[in-house]
Amino acid sequence: MTLLDFFLPKWKHSDPYVRRRAIIKITDENILAHIAKNDDDWKVRARAAKKITDPNLLAYVAKNDTSKIVREEAAERVSDQNVLADIAANNDNDFYFRKKIIQRISDQDILTDIAKNNFDKWIREEAAEKISDQNVLSDIAKNEDHDIYFRIAIIQKISDQNILAEIARKVRDSKVYHEAIKKITDPNLLANASGISAGSVNEPT
Repeated sequence: MTLLDFFLPKWKHSDPYVRRRAIIKITDENILAHIAKNDDDWKVRARAAKKITDPNLLAYVAKNDTSKIVREEAAERVSDQNVLADIAANNDNDFYFRKKIIQRISDQDILTDIAKNNFDKWIREEAAEKISDQNVLSDIAKNEDHDIYFRIAIIQKISDQNILAEIARKVRDSKVYHEAIKKITDPNLLANASGISAGSVNEPT
């Protein structure tokens, strides 16, 4: 304790325990924001994050705090799908944190954008796992800018025979091509895929 502690509000006290206790009574969002952004004790910041309601402020904390625990605390209080997507798009090296964010997103358009554009292929795959639209999955599988193994994983989710045949006809990568071919059970579609007979496409060359 210092002499200043007698004159300052308790949320500015030198003892982090006192500051944590003081947060219980604070309702002013501006003060909570200041604490969440600036306090040097992660437990104090986490306590403040638990009381913040502003989704944009929560997103800021979730993206920028140095403590994973504080980031998760803030992210758990966000429900807006677009804000969650913004957090997931952050260049954070903690894959598991961003994975937990993706698991809370249900909006198919947002998941599609993440699956097509996120910088991290593992996050793209996590989003793609939640996509049900076969045409969207087809677009991802045909996009040659994506990692080949990501595209192959996408094909595993596609069951529409016509879409699989279209993929086989349009892709240039042989591994992706054969992955699509393997899932085609309709003999006519199999024979017409890329104009190659069914007998010649069953096994990779």
